[in-house]
Amino acid sequence: MKRIVLIVIALAIILPGLLPFGDERDTSLLHAATPTSVEALLKNYEHARAREKRILAHQLADRFLADEVFFTPPPPLRDDLPADSLDALIFYGAECYYFCNNEDSLLQAYGIRALPLLERSYPTLHAHVQSDIARSLFRQGDNVGTIERGEEAVASCKRIGDKRELSRVYATLSYVYIALHQGPEAVDYARKAYDTYRQSGDTLITHSFLSTLTEAYSINGDHQNSIKYGQLALQSLQQCGATPSLLASDLVTLGYAYYTADSLAAAKRVLNESLQLLEQETDHQVATMAHQYMGFVYQKEHNNALAADHYRQALRHARRDGARRDMCNLQRNLYEVLRTTSPAEAMQALEQYTLLRDTLFNEELQAKLSQANASFHNEQLRAENEATRRANRNIMIAVAFIVLFFVLAIAALLYAVRTRSRSIKAMHQLQAARESFFTNVTHEFRTPLTVILGMAAKLRDGLTALSSPATTALAHDLTLVERNSHRLLTLVNQLLDIARATSATGDPVWQQGNVVAFVGMAVEAFRLPAERQGVALSFTAEPTTVDTTFASDYLEKILDNLLSNALKFTPEGGSISVATRLSGKRLAITVSDTGRGILPADQPHVFEPFFQGANNTFTGTGVGLTLVKQLVEALQGNIHVASTPGKGTTFTLQLPLKKADGITAGTPQTTDSSCHQVTGITTPSTGPTPDDELAPKEPLHAAAKGEAPLVLIVEDNRDVAYYIGSILGSGYEVAYAYDGAEGIAKAEALIPDLIVTDVMMPDVDGLSMSRHIRSSQLTNHIPIVIITARATDADRLNGIEAGADAYLYKPFRADELQLRVTKLLEQRRLLQEKFSSHNVIPAAQASASEPTPLPPANRKAGEHEDSESETKADETPAEEAWTDASRAFVECLQAIVFELMPKGEVDTSEVARRLLMSRSQLGRKTKAIVGKPPATYILELRLQEVKRLITSEPQLTLLDIALRCGFADNAHMTHAFRRTFGITPSQYRAEKATTSPAASSTEQT
Repeated sequence: MKRIVLIVIALAIILPGLLPFGDERDTSLLHAATPTSVEALLKNYEHARAREKRILAHQLADRFLADEVFFTPPPPLRDDLPADSLDALIFYGAECYYFCNNEDSLLQAYGIRALPLLERSYPTLHAHVQSDIARSLFRQGDNVGTIERGEEAVASCKRIGDKRELSRVYATLSYVYIALHQGPEAVDYARKAYDTYRQSGDTLITHSFLSTLTEAYSINGDHQNSIKYGQLALQSLQQCGATPSLLASDLVTLGYAYYTADSLAAAKRVLNESLQLLEQETDHQVATMAHQYMGFVYQKEHNNALAADHYRQALRHARRDGARRDMCNLQRNLYEVLRTTSPAEAMQALEQYTLLRDTLFNEELQAKLSQANASFHNEQLRAENEATRRANRNIMIAVAFIVLFFVLAIAALLYAVRTRSRSIKAMHQLQAARESFFTNVTHEFRTPLTVILGMAAKLRDGLTALSSPATTALAHDLTLVERNSHRLLTLVNQLLDIARATSATGDPVWQQGNVVAFVGMAVEAFRLPAERQGVALSFTAEPTTVDTTFASDYLEKILDNLLSNALKFTPEGGSISVATRLSGKRLAITVSDTGRGILPADQPHVFEPFFQGANNTFTGTGVGLTLVKQLVEALQGNIHVASTPGKGTTFTLQLPLKKADGITAGTPQTTDSSCHQVTGITTPSTGPTPDDELAPKEPLHAAAKGEAPLVLIVEDNRDVAYYIGSILGSGYEVAYAYDGAEGIAKAEALIPDLIVTDVMMPDVDGLSMSRHIRSSQLTNHIPIVIITARATDADRLNGIEAGADAYLYKPFRADELQLRVTKLLEQRRLLQEKFSSHNVIPAAQASASEPTPLPPANRKAGEHEDSESETKADETPAEEAWTDASRAFVECLQAIVFELMPKGEVDTSEVARRLLMSRSQLGRKTKAIVGKPPATYILELRLQEVKRLITSEPQLTLLDIALRCGFADNAHMTHAFRRTFGITPSQYRAEKATTSPAASSTEQT
């Protein structure tokens, strides 16, 4: 007999390799193969070569199809399939085969091998394998693994839209939570499984999902629904002509539902029906459950004799089925019903229960020890891998050191070549410095040119229509033109002086006189700017008279630059002192201040061309001190600097006396200037600046407050700021800020309609301010116009990236600025009208965790969704960003309103608090985006909700609708509704009621 078996096995292994390749293969033996033959075919398949592998693949596929193992059939095998695709389909078939044969270990082994191969080419089969692995893990009692793998399967099924497989996964998850006695989760997944299966259109196994619902509701304690769905499952099974075993199984489930609902008579009736069916077809597992539940019923009726009889029969079926856990539970139940009537048999049952319990416990302990041992081995493998990685890392470090050695050797060889190219590099650096110099100088030129050209145009227009009131304003503008003309002239002269001081023909012009008196006059010219800035200015001379020959123009330029720098870097309340004294045949002049000082690392470089110190936040050319040094050296003198950061700076220059025959000693003369506070800080850059009393200190109100758009001008140069304000002042309300930080603060406080800003400002520049404005929910809707002297394409792109809606170069045309501002405000007004239309989120959506996006306001009813993308494509990036920010604000506002609506009156203060704004900020922001005050807009939202509820939920009374929409009573809602729409809610409901039948009739037609 053993020889016959061996021959059959050998034939099963050898004959498949001898079958012809193609459609003529004989599969009659395969159809009769046992599971062992399938295992042999799979083993041969994995070790076969290409042609043999394809033959075996066709044989395995035929066997799988013959045994009907597929819940989701795979595509037919083609001879041109790649090797990976062929493996994927065969491993999938093996997984399905072992699933049907309840061999969970092999199922999981082949399923895990199939998953990565199926993921891209066969996503439907990939989801099916994940579902089967989750079911097998549940059968093995691994609830945590079942939930993890089940969630992955849910995601895969949703991604490909496979509702049929998704329903199976939901059912598996429901079984897990039933086993864990977590009723709500079990019902939730059972409900999802049933609903999803119905959506798939398949009705073959409807009873299975109804049975799952029955068990889930029973665990959850909902006996009414448990019985209901148990009856529906039984009806579904009877209609499809199921086998007696399946009918008995559903009857057992229904009987248990009756038992848990204390309907003992119904439970006995249903369980007896199941036992009668089981007489026709023996199913030990179902019979065990039926007798066990019948024992429960009789035990509850205190009929221990009949309960014991059914427990004995259940125990007999459990032994035949090999269900040791059921046997253990039945022995315990048998002990409980016999301990009073039959102590001997009860003790025997208790001993059997104890023995089985200990056996099961030991097996579970052994399984856990095996898992722990496997984990230990895995840890050992990980440790070995880590040691290997460390060794590889050491090898890589050694290789890196070797490579570094060769790199250093090559660097040493190239050093000579680099030394030769240093002169060329120095020339390039000089050229770069020269380009940087002219870039900065250009900025300095463009700022005064902006004012000069703008004011000249304004004077020309004013003189054309000359009138008496205009004469005073034109005279004021002429003062500004002259002031900036002098500043521009000084900058040009500095450039010429640098060239002259370094040329052979640039000889100074000498004059005879009292050099101390000349220095005093130069200092006196800075007294008024110092007083305006709140800085004390003093001059000390010893002796008071020094008659000599000196270069007045050179000395004036030296003192102008030193005093301008001192005044620029000395804060309000500080002091500047100038002193002259004789030192042998040299005149020593010191200029000291109590400003911010110069960092030690920067002091050796302050006289270098174009140098900008790290402690310098002011814009400039960086040529002033270079010019000073060149002029001092041209006079054969010397200059040096001493500075302490945070305390002050002292410049000391010594000039030789050309002729010193008239030196008269006298009393030292000291002049102190008093300090006083002024609004703002005037920063002269090239010399004394005329009176700044005309520069604006407060917002310029050209129209009645609140009637004209508010424009915030952020510009550190007060002349330019006043000029821009004078252009816009006739039709706008204007506010000023003189640096980026102040601009941010005023923008958040005032919520202006538009911001005009420069780029180069101290501390916080215009680009940083624009980015802050765009990133703040409070101010991200405000359009920004940047006006700057930086005229390169990179600068313009940086401005647009920072959030600018318009970018103008200095000098700009006044009519262009006016047109830009007008168009931007008009554009925002059109977008404001767009958002003011009633795009209301329904209350159900507004209360959800994620806000529902608003539909575009310009989309008509029935218009295709693509119109939104076309409209969005026509918008500029700035308009698109503004629209998105405004849309997000409106969505958030509507969501809060709908959340507060059922609680009563919607208070604007509470809405503002939820939005992290003040009430006034909410008012200005809402007015800017939707063109309406918050109270008006909120009331419109509530009334739109009233209309929606009247139309969509006609069963509600007007009082119910009023309370849902935040009205105190029906009368309040009716009054507001009539005032807004011209009719009462009752009339509106009547109109809708008369049109509904016709509409529905048309729809049915």
